[in-house]
Amino acid sequence: MALTSDEDNDSHITAGSSNLTPKKKRLQRGGDILKSEKADISVIRNHAIGYKHKLMASNAKPKTQNALQTFINKSRVDPLGDKVKDAELLICSYVAAHDMPFADSKIAQALSLKRTKTKCIVKNVIGVHEKENLTKKLQCTKFSILMDESTNISSVKTACIMVRLYDEESCGIVSYFWELCQIFSEHDAQGAEEGATAENLFNKVIQTFHQRNMNVENIVGFGSDGCSTIMGKHNSVASRFQILCLNIFIMKCICHSLHLCASEACKQLPRKTEDLARDIHNFMKSSSKRQAQLAQFQKFLDLDVHKILHPSQTRLLSLIAVVERIVACHGCTIVQM
Repeated sequence: MALTSDEDNDSHITAGSSNLTPKKKRLQRGGDILKSEKADISVIRNHAIGYKHKLMASNAKPKTQNALQTFINKSRVDPLGDKVKDAELLICSYVAAHDMPFADSKIAQALSLKRTKTKCIVKNVIGVHEKENLTKKLQCTKFSILMDESTNISSVKTACIMVRLYDEESCGIVSYFWELCQIFSEHDAQGAEEGATAENLFNKVIQTFHQRNMNVENIVGFGSDGCSTIMGKHNSVASRFQILCLNIFIMKCICHSLHLCASEACKQLPRKTEDLARDIHNFMKSSSKRQAQLAQFQKFLDLDVHKILHPSQTRLLSLIAVVERIVACHGCTIVQM
């Protein structure tokens, strides 16, 4: 079977086109196709303006997408779903406070609780509910304010506010977390320009109570550390509380003062004791072989297996735990050395 080219096929199209070149013949065939397509389009356009087509188009119903609410049966009662929600609240309470177990495998299988959902439930459900209960207690009870400011690793300066009151439910004096307010905010240009002054800190604290319609006359005490901005005699947060609440009791935390006293007292102790504790720790920490031998000697002498502690550079009271650990491991350390 012989194959023929396009030029050979073009020679058999029509008798009148025998004088045309092959290229012109192909163009002539393409023009015929375009004419037929134009004719088809004109037929469609004529049909679109016809009476029958317009009548059927007007009677056709438009397709609409059903709303999501139409698939939900609001009258349906799901007792298992309610129990699952209760179980999720219990688990979130456990994460925030303590263990509250439940014994129902079907409920446990239906649980869906990860980090994001747990965080939202603790913050937006449990936190809001507890804040409302605490607000009701403070509106009818005398309470004290405990405050301290700090700067986190992200250079965000915040003030932690605690309240202390007599709780009739627990029949005792209890302390509750009230607010963690940000001192400087991008939405408060005036506060950022003013800085962490006594006036700015005082306004931040009072604002947290005014937002909850709290009566500041119920404030009977204020406690904080001994910095001059908070506990100064004339221009401080404490002096402003004394003007706002006439009978308020001001309590300055003496932990920092005691720490300075302890630091000065420890300077009178022999330095050799602290150096010996550091040398023993450095001798043990640099060798895994020595640590393994220490554990073997502790087991041989029927002692609890413990590591040698390191004295802190800034916390002098850590020397107590270090010395107690060395005394407890005194026998095995002597045998090893």
